[in-house]
Amino acid sequence: MNQTKTMTPSEIRNIRLRLGLTQTAFARALGVHPVTASRWECNRGQASTSLVYAILDLAKSAKPSIKEARLARKEAKRGMPPLVKKS
Repeated sequence: MNQTKTMTPSEIRNIRLRLGLTQTAFARALGVHPVTASRWECNRGQASTSLVYAILDLAKSAKPSIKEARLARKEAKRGMPPLVKKS
């Protein structure tokens, strides 16, 4: 059974920002053109199911950057759950 997995533009953007990546770096990490990543965030296109899973894998496997750690601290103060769970 094939299941379609989708993400909203804000979910994609939030993951990219939490990873501390520009749209260009994010697109390169996923093997797509930077314009494609921009379209996802502007709701002018949608990532395929396989790319949604690639985005989620990238978010899980990426080591937290200093920028991400700072963002996580700010979100924790606001009561928001972290993107990547500590193991």
